[in-house]
Amino acid sequence: MAEETKGAKLIREVDESFTRHLKARRTYLRFSQAIIARMMKYVYGFDWHQTVLAKIENRDRSIKLTEAYALARLYEIPLQDLIDGIDLDRPASLRAGTITMRPYPTEDQQPVSNGDD
Repeated sequence: MAEETKGAKLIREVDESFTRHLKARRTYLRFSQAIIARMMKYVYGFDWHQTVLAKIENRDRSIKLTEAYALARLYEIPLQDLIDGIDLDRPASLRAGTITMRPYPTEDQQPVSNGDD
């Protein structure tokens, strides 16, 4: 087996760090993968299902830059925090556009309007 180059190692480490921090932020906020997938669909128009986020978090699917940016916006953190690390205590209300999620949703909850429609 060939030795991993420094560049390849850096990319692998960034990928691992990103997915670890992505999942950490979501679980800290107590949001299910299904809720985040619905938000990605309703707020940003990505055709996501729970399995898409599961595959990304498990590193079974690559993430597009636009998807990563949208997730950072939903989590109300800079995209760089998903790579370098997260201040988990930074407030986040998961507000994006005209959609606001209530804290601690159940699987069957749908996004609700915040009245700005």
